[in-house]
Amino acid sequence: MLDTGSLPPKSKLKLKTKSRLHLHRSLRPRQYRRAPKPRRTLWIASALTVLAVLVAVGFRAYVAQGDDRRAAGVLEDRTFIVLPFKTHDEDDAASRVVAQSVVASLTEVLTRAGQQVVSPAKGEKYRGADRSRITAETGSRFIVDGEVHHDGRSMSVALRIEDGRTGRLVMSNVFERPATADVAGFADLVAGYVGVRSWSYTPSAVPSSHPEVEAAGYRIAELLAHRETRAAYDLGAAMARKYPDDPLALMQLVANSTFNYWSFQQDEVESRMRAARATEQRVSKLLPRYGDLSVARSLFVPPQWWTEREALLRMGLALDPDTRLSGHAPAGLLGEVGRLRDAEQLEGGELGRDAFNLEKILRQYTLLRTLGDRAQSDALGALVARFVPGNAEFALRQFMASDFRGQAAEPARLMADPTLASLIEPPERPPRIRQMLAALQSRRPRDIDIAVPGCTPAWVSMQTTVVCLVGLSELGRLDDAFAFALAIYPDLRAATREAEDQHWLRRDRTLFDTTVLYRPELAPMRADARFAALAERIRLLDYWRAGHPPDFCGAEAETAAKPLPICAAIGNP
Repeated sequence: MLDTGSLPPKSKLKLKTKSRLHLHRSLRPRQYRRAPKPRRTLWIASALTVLAVLVAVGFRAYVAQGDDRRAAGVLEDRTFIVLPFKTHDEDDAASRVVAQSVVASLTEVLTRAGQQVVSPAKGEKYRGADRSRITAETGSRFIVDGEVHHDGRSMSVALRIEDGRTGRLVMSNVFERPATADVAGFADLVAGYVGVRSWSYTPSAVPSSHPEVEAAGYRIAELLAHRETRAAYDLGAAMARKYPDDPLALMQLVANSTFNYWSFQQDEVESRMRAARATEQRVSKLLPRYGDLSVARSLFVPPQWWTEREALLRMGLALDPDTRLSGHAPAGLLGEVGRLRDAEQLEGGELGRDAFNLEKILRQYTLLRTLGDRAQSDALGALVARFVPGNAEFALRQFMASDFRGQAAEPARLMADPTLASLIEPPERPPRIRQMLAALQSRRPRDIDIAVPGCTPAWVSMQTTVVCLVGLSELGRLDDAFAFALAIYPDLRAATREAEDQHWLRRDRTLFDTTVLYRPELAPMRADARFAALAERIRLLDYWRAGHPPDFCGAEAETAAKPLPICAAIGNP
């Protein structure tokens, strides 16, 4: 698990970085900073991952494999070559050690991320070689190199990644650290920065004859990495307007419309989502057998249409079983409907070939913790601590996935770190999380009476809502827990499908993250007859009755003193 000791206060952070990305602005590797406001639904969070892959790279690459292409000098779309990093002073041993460590860590990370990497020994032969010669002789699409500078007090690494096909610079960043800092940790940080973006270097199979559209895909990927969804949408919309018959430009608009469901102004949501649906239909005519388009379609319907969304995802998988999204997209839905074991298996397979995708790590970490698998979740935490130290999103996920049962020792320990505590619940906000933790720790009526009224349905943050629901259930305040749940899970049913769709398009009835409903702390709520009514209002009961029972109707129901009412309502007592 991530050691909070690796998340020092801002005043102690020594690492600095200046970005020279094509975005022409400063982007710092994430240390400990306040996270942006989380999305209100797991559906939207999943969309950000799934369609980011769709937009920038996640389409199946229809390229041949094998040494024959390299021998012929044809560029392999996913092949990297890491050249030796230069040093300003060849006699400086410290610079040479850093240069060698960065190359070794980059090679390890890219390989673990599922990319093809030319061996470092072969890369050594091309020290200082002309770029055209490198691409012609190795078939490498992406050329990674850089320089190390040591001035006695600090060490800096300038990193560059170039597209060997076009000669375009696709990433440039400068990292700095004190000269006395740990070399291996510094090298891993540089490599981790590349690793978490490595998915964006898998080129699209959606055809485009316009270099500007492909370049926009890289810019969009970086904007999404920094949660600048509206800027990504504006760029995608501009490309679609400029190139109305370009499938990739159209998909950039489709995908980024989904990201911005919560960013659009209330009066523009419906028109923009309808326009995106029409654009998606245009893509389907241009590419009738494009499997990953079904992923986009599954995100353009109300999230409570569980069966329809699953059918769309399975249809896409049948059209294109080799898609990189074959496990990730369905895993998100399976987690939302309580089929956690199936979701974990699919997501685990995805991580096996995309090991540094942070969104996939976050989801798999939550699944493993909910299922009680501490060993594997700790391994994921160690990976993040090594290559993405101080990542705020993982720190938040670690807190929300911690065990609030008993006296909530684990989340209380995490909140004891002042920097982490200020991220989880900023000082300017009412102390709802702190009050709930105090009540869980003491179990005194006085503390409980303070914590319970603080859990109002007004939106504060994802973590506040999760802690309130979990805490109310764990404290045995079931009347309050169900009142809170009914507020955050509004009745999404309507007389007709058209009416339900209209509610979603207008964003007037929204769905909160349903994965929290399957946490162990909510076992008292699941044992209550009112849980069936809660599941029915968000159409989970319909899905479960259709032959897809949740995991908790298995082992959890078998250990219960009497049949769970919800499982009897499903028809699986």
